[in-house]
Amino acid sequence: LAQSRDLAIKKSIDALKNYHIQGIRTNISFLLHLLKTPAFEKNAISTKFCDDHTEAIIQDIRAAREKVGDHAAILALALHDLNLTQFQKPGNVWEAIGFWRNLLTMTFSAGEKKYQTRLLSRKGRLYQFDIEGRQYDVSLKSVDNRCVDFSICNNHYKAVISFERDGRTFIGIDGADFVLKRTDILLSDEDYFLSDDGPGENSLFAPMPGKVIK
Repeated sequence: LAQSRDLAIKKSIDALKNYHIQGIRTNISFLLHLLKTPAFEKNAISTKFCDDHTEAIIQDIRAAREKVGDHAAILALALHDLNLTQFQKPGNVWEAIGFWRNLLTMTFSAGEKKYQTRLLSRKGRLYQFDIEGRQYDVSLKSVDNRCVDFSICNNHYKAVISFERDGRTFIGIDGADFVLKRTDILLSDEDYFLSDDGPGENSLFAPMPGKVIK
């Protein structure tokens, strides 16, 4: 319950931002931006509301997604993978040897676009990344299997992440949905085969040569 219409709208927006369904299309983004329209805020609605405002709402959805940007989703997934893998846990032998182990490059695809992402530096929870020549200063607040809470240049984001068996990763940030895929690793259930051809018998071939096998 809310004491006013404005408070009810705010609570509804907060609830929708924290309601994540990934892997299928939903109308969560539409509802979020519908609640933010001036006409709805003023209660100037009728049975023709959607007919009159849908086009503008869709434009707002696209603008909001562009404002978040692929880079935020990429950085969320990069932070997730860096912090939840064996060799990146604090105090491990690789960090004791030196930062050279962490100077790695990851490659992501978002639809037809591909992004090369490099970790330039890491000091505790402060990171510096390079994505296609553009640098980002990132502060990590928390990370677990499903959620990454972080800031990019003082802009705060909370990403909810889910994984598919085909390698796709669904990432939701502030009502915007992104689908990424890491192309620098192979899936654990990819098909590999032995061949009598090549440099020797029983040589192992992978469908993407030169990739790191996870």
